[in-house]
Amino acid sequence: MGYLHNENVPSHRVKIRSDNLFRAVDYHFRTYKEALEKNGYDCNILRFDKIGDHEIGLVHAYITEVRKLKNKTINNFMSQMSTFTSHVKKQFYPNYTNPFLGVPRKPLTKRIVSIDEDEFVELLKVVTPENGATRIRRTKEKTQAINFYRPWMKQAFLLGIFTGGRQEEIVELRWSGITYNKDGTPFKLNVEHFKTNRQKGLYDKDEGKEIKDFVITEELMELLVSLGYEENKNSNEYIIAPEKVPAKINGTRKSLGALISRAFSHYYGLLKTNKSVYFSDLRKTYITAAIMQYGLGANALSKHKTVQIMDIHYHDKEKTKKHAQKHFRVFSKE
Repeated sequence: MGYLHNENVPSHRVKIRSDNLFRAVDYHFRTYKEALEKNGYDCNILRFDKIGDHEIGLVHAYITEVRKLKNKTINNFMSQMSTFTSHVKKQFYPNYTNPFLGVPRKPLTKRIVSIDEDEFVELLKVVTPENGATRIRRTKEKTQAINFYRPWMKQAFLLGIFTGGRQEEIVELRWSGITYNKDGTPFKLNVEHFKTNRQKGLYDKDEGKEIKDFVITEELMELLVSLGYEENKNSNEYIIAPEKVPAKINGTRKSLGALISRAFSHYYGLLKTNKSVYFSDLRKTYITAAIMQYGLGANALSKHKTVQIMDIHYHDKEKTKKHAQKHFRVFSKE
């Protein structure tokens, strides 16, 4: 954990990691310890290099058969423990064989869901203060009243579907991020590419960061006008919730992204569609529409490194099939 927090790490190898990663690693460590102890091992005296295939088999059986963790969680656990073991092996046990290497990964079913237009229209209708009120269980004994409604929540959902942006990108959009064509018309909306910059270890650096842009389509421009484009186009104000200034300690803008995601799930649940649709699925909806209209050229809008990534992880092929059922023809009617 010290290494992940960059303790005694040379400056050129420093990498900024997210809080989510630390929580995941902590969870995996606790699960690892629990699995060993449930099988009769005393972790206070167990030597690191005495863990072999037998022990890993017991751990694997515990998390799959007793804890019944989901396949994705099991795969993440095995990958994290393998990385941890390789790190310790490199530092202290050069002749030790990492027993996590070669453990078969569980099969995963890719979940690619987009939202239909009529569903999205109905969703916007239920985004009201009255529908936003609910109670959330904080502990087994305590629940807390909360209201997900905010005056700008509908606009946040619209920004998500008209840009295909992630929640952390949506809340960081500023009016000053707009770039213009030579004739003065708005062309693109720029924001930091947070995911890529984290992977490159540039999260807290100002230089060398990658910038991501969203093309300002007619739909997006209409939304920006309704949000006050004419009054704010030369300002550095945030487009969504400008009154929420970033906090150095608790990250106000980051918490806004989490709020939007939870609010989306809450309001969509009121539609009772018997489907699970999340804010992140707005991105899949945007990219699926781009693929259907521009084919491989949709990569210009999604900004993926390869078209394969775009197609595998974001293309809702069932939606394309439904569209083709009504509109696709091998031969034209003429």
